[in-house]
Amino acid sequence: MLLGRTTSLCPWCLKRIPAERIAEGNAVYLKKSCPEHGEYKTVLWRGTAESYVKWGEYGEVGGCSSKALTPSKDGCPLDCGLCPTHTGGVCVALMEVTNRCNISCPICFSGSPEKDGHEPDLAAVQGMYRTILDSGGPFPLQLSGGEPTLRDDLPEIVALGKQMGFEMIQINTNGIRFAKDRDYLARIKENGAGTLYLQFDGVTDDIYLAMRGAALADLKAQAIENCAAVGVGVILVVVLIPGINVQQVGSIIQYAKERMPVVRGVHFQPVSYFGRYPHAPRDQDRITLPEVLQALEKQTAGEITTHDFKPKRNKESYCSFSGVFMRGDDGVLRAASDKEAMRNTATPDKAVRQFLQNYWSPVGSSPCCAPGAKPSSEDAVFQDLINWVQSRSLTVSGMPFQDVWNIDLERLEGCCIHVVTADKRLVPFCARYMTSMEGKRLY
Repeated sequence: MLLGRTTSLCPWCLKRIPAERIAEGNAVYLKKSCPEHGEYKTVLWRGTAESYVKWGEYGEVGGCSSKALTPSKDGCPLDCGLCPTHTGGVCVALMEVTNRCNISCPICFSGSPEKDGHEPDLAAVQGMYRTILDSGGPFPLQLSGGEPTLRDDLPEIVALGKQMGFEMIQINTNGIRFAKDRDYLARIKENGAGTLYLQFDGVTDDIYLAMRGAALADLKAQAIENCAAVGVGVILVVVLIPGINVQQVGSIIQYAKERMPVVRGVHFQPVSYFGRYPHAPRDQDRITLPEVLQALEKQTAGEITTHDFKPKRNKESYCSFSGVFMRGDDGVLRAASDKEAMRNTATPDKAVRQFLQNYWSPVGSSPCCAPGAKPSSEDAVFQDLINWVQSRSLTVSGMPFQDVWNIDLERLEGCCIHVVTADKRLVPFCARYMTSMEGKRLY
């Protein structure tokens, strides 16, 4: 059954080629053909055509609050900057402050070297901050890499961002340095970064040995303990790979519950295949969005259900899901509805930013009243209520990034996660890291 037509890329030459979304049995595939390099078919969704279509109906097209920085010339994804045809405003901006790393992950999307990597100086960092502001920011910001904590001056980079008006700054990290150096973490917090976006793939070392090449479970636990001590929030970021760590989905949720409220949420990322792959990944090497939701329901024994989640409120529903849960006195998570608050927000990208501010910030960091206003006694009571709700809330979310085999340019045009570059552009995340089968980068 043909469900729709779109445009994709050839995995070999990266040229734009026509593609179709087709349903076969209980799955949906992206099928495409390059005149020079042949046909490709990749699973997108393990579920019925009806469930796929229904999920897509939730997405809403709203205005884009970001400003275009580059002209439309060659078509998506060759004009990224952002160009005027891009429909997804910035919900999160990501800045690479180094491409060095202290571990060598087989699944690294950025291909970070362990030594001799590139690092922008503070003047270049300031220029990238300015690019984000020129696009309509400040937006929630992730400082990333490589591993950003390899920079001793990361606290100064955070302070510079705060001085330039960025209110929400996260550190995208493997957590190793934060586990070993609490003083460094405290400086990060004092200078304005309130949340760690912590690489967290499982609760046992066999998972980390397979995915990261090192035993890291104790270091992850120590990093979280240090965050609790200095008042930094943590989002556990889980790359899911079939046959390696999918069986620990429920254990990861339990781990997060036991470490609330310092752990603010769990964010699942079904594996994407960037880098050098001479053969297309097999369909059994992928886990699709419905399977993640089913694993959550099964492995939590129904404490979390598939019905507790909705797609991201954006043009393209298939890019993510999220749910907010409240932990009761009995320790059980129950779904909480934030749909009306999100629906009243002017644009989809602003709705996502509101979600991050409400639920991904450390407890006590969301003020009840306007900046500079003198709080009344009623404000103080309301602030206590906000803090109480935050201390009991846990978000569970997911985002399947696109690679060269399953890239759908209609989805890419609605992307709201953008990487700022030193040459003054904002490039959608999936385009920024897109690679051919030979490892050639689109950007």
